Amino acid sequence: MALRTSEALVRNPRVMPTLESTNRDRPSSEPEERFLELLRFLILGSRGGTNRGRILNALLSSPRHAFDVAKDLHLNYGTVTAHLRTLEEAGVIVRLTVGRYARGYALAPVVRTNVAFLERLLDGPRG
Repeated sequence: MALRTSEALVRNPRVMPTLESTNRDRPSSEPEERFLELLRFLILGSRGGTNRGRILNALLSSPRHAFDVAKDLHLNYGTVTAHLRTLEEAGVIVRLTVGRYARGYALAPVVRTNVAFLERLLDGPRG
């Protein structure tokens, strides 16, 4: 069975170095750490990461439609939908509605439980 891009990135140790624990009070969980590394890569280490970070920052406040994200961030609608597709395939966001039109998007539960990590990525230095 072929791996999706996000799964291949998570399983490749050269692409995804070890993540320092984001919360020292709870035991580390290998799958969660790998997911957070994927999130870090999608924002800081890949082309389009700046806009993906802006989109995630917009979704932090509330779930939104792609059109609203594009309008609020002054981005092309096609650009936003491409980034939303990438983030959804990676499991970073979830689609709230079924169908082709008026799709709502929200942060995935694993991202919501690690909001402090996401905020550090969005506020931290790039590169």
